[in-house]
Amino acid sequence: MRTPPTQEQKDYLALIGAFSVCPIQPVIKKDGLTVMSDATSAHSGRRIFLKCVIAIIVMILTLFLVQRAFPVELQLVDHDVTTTGVPTLSQATSETMQRINALEAEILKLREAVGNRAIQDQVDKAQDQIKELELNMEEVRDALGKAIVRDREQAAARLQIIESRLDQLTTSNTLLATPVEQHFDNAKPLMNFTADKSDAQVINSEGVDGGMADRDVAVLYEDLIRLQKKFGAAQLGLWAIVIMGFSYLMARRMEAGKRNGQIEQGIFCSDESCVIDDESLMTPLVTDVDMDAVHNQDQDQEITIKIEPTRQEPPPPPSPDEQMQMMIESASKTSRFRIKPRLPAKSWEIGLATSKGNVKAENQDYGLCFQIDRYNVLIIADGCGGVPHGRRASYLAAMSAANSIIRAYGMSRRRAPHAEDAAAEAISDAAHQLMMEGEKLNITSLRGGLRTTLIVVIRNQHEVGYAYIGDGGGYIVKASGEVRRFLEPQKADAFTVNVLAASLGPKMEGEPVTGSVKCETSDLLVAGTDGVFDRVPPTFPKDVLRGCIQRNGDFQKTAEHIVMELAAYKDNIGYICDDNLTLGIMGYGASPRLTQGFWQVQEKAKANNVSLPSLETVV
Repeated sequence: MRTPPTQEQKDYLALIGAFSVCPIQPVIKKDGLTVMSDATSAHSGRRIFLKCVIAIIVMILTLFLVQRAFPVELQLVDHDVTTTGVPTLSQATSETMQRINALEAEILKLREAVGNRAIQDQVDKAQDQIKELELNMEEVRDALGKAIVRDREQAAARLQIIESRLDQLTTSNTLLATPVEQHFDNAKPLMNFTADKSDAQVINSEGVDGGMADRDVAVLYEDLIRLQKKFGAAQLGLWAIVIMGFSYLMARRMEAGKRNGQIEQGIFCSDESCVIDDESLMTPLVTDVDMDAVHNQDQDQEITIKIEPTRQEPPPPPSPDEQMQMMIESASKTSRFRIKPRLPAKSWEIGLATSKGNVKAENQDYGLCFQIDRYNVLIIADGCGGVPHGRRASYLAAMSAANSIIRAYGMSRRRAPHAEDAAAEAISDAAHQLMMEGEKLNITSLRGGLRTTLIVVIRNQHEVGYAYIGDGGGYIVKASGEVRRFLEPQKADAFTVNVLAASLGPKMEGEPVTGSVKCETSDLLVAGTDGVFDRVPPTFPKDVLRGCIQRNGDFQKTAEHIVMELAAYKDNIGYICDDNLTLGIMGYGASPRLTQGFWQVQEKAKANNVSLPSLETVV
């Protein structure tokens, strides 16, 4: 017979949910049936509901505490999936996990294979490096073997030299013969070296001891010190030679500079002409009579001294012929001039003439012509008469330009400069000379004077290089009859003859013009100042050529005759050429071969009665 559970058992069963929360209630038997009373049933219904609610709450709390106390853990051990507290995985999930595990295994195998391949590559690379090192070691062994052989040969040669010296000492009965023989007998075993290229080892076949090697090293060290001393003495001697050579060059340079300064200033005097009279230097400036007059004055009487300051005028420049001759002589005395300038000596080369005319008080034109190397040079300067020192300016400009050209072609040890470049450099040197002269004369403005025009023409066989600043005229007469003008006057106004737009001076006004023209040996070049070309017709260059033909190419006589006749030419008003006149004629040693119709321009002008002043009477 089953006994009813106790209260403790009921509580435990209610706690775990295994027992239905329906406690036994008192019953009343009625008509053989067991029934509950109404009061009891109502009260028991409320209790059952309350207990069910409490049981549900307790179960929820229990599940929450159990989940917090024992959480679900997923662990991967050796790539196997294990679960705790979860139901068993489905078959599809298990298959997926197996595939994942298989893939991970394949990945591990691939990683191992890649690692093995990398290790193999490193092994191959290391083997290549080992082979390279073996090759380098082989080269080092070869070099070492060659060095050992070379050293042995040098030592053997040195031993032979010393043995020969030893023989000399022995034949001359020198006391040092025995020690030296012993020394070299001890040094002979050092020569027995063998070089093995395979291992580059030096084998001492004679068994030389270390002491002997130290002695040989000491001897070699002493020889090295002795050689260093000799080298130091030789170096000192070399430095002395260099310093002496440098001093000699500086002295020569100073001498050449002094000579160039003499060329620029036109100072050429011999020892006798430069001697100063001693008596003139000893003449007192104040005489004894003047001193007595001063002493006889009263102390209170004012002494008056008459001072009459005078401005020192520069000496008149030498004539162009004298100046050119002095420059040639000075250049001939200077050894630095490799090529000397010379005066023209043949016909159809150069001619230059200048005249002050019959109107001006002095000639402010200056010109020089000469030859150097394969070049003919013509220089014409026209001093500005409207300002002071025009004559000095033209002389300095022409002389400086000539000196610049002589230096350019006479002292150059390389290729001769281009004719146009040399002419431009001559203009620049002339401007520098006038600037220095302006500083001496304290000229600070354009109206202060010392201004001039300058024309520089340098010609070789096939080309004419020129540079000019200011006005004047320049033409080239071709054998075909063409007359080409290469000089355009730089005038401020075409209707004002005597106003310039460019000139040289202490401060250059305007810019020089440079250029070059191709020519033939038979072409004639005519250039001159504005005193000539402002008063002649366009046919003047051909008239000059006519005069040169009549005088068989004597340019000098032709130029002198034309200038003299132009200065004397006058009309009813007076002299037509009222300025200084300078004319230069340049060829290249060949008479012109005129083509047919060369003179047609002049004849046509005469036939049409064109009013042109003719110079036929001149030429």
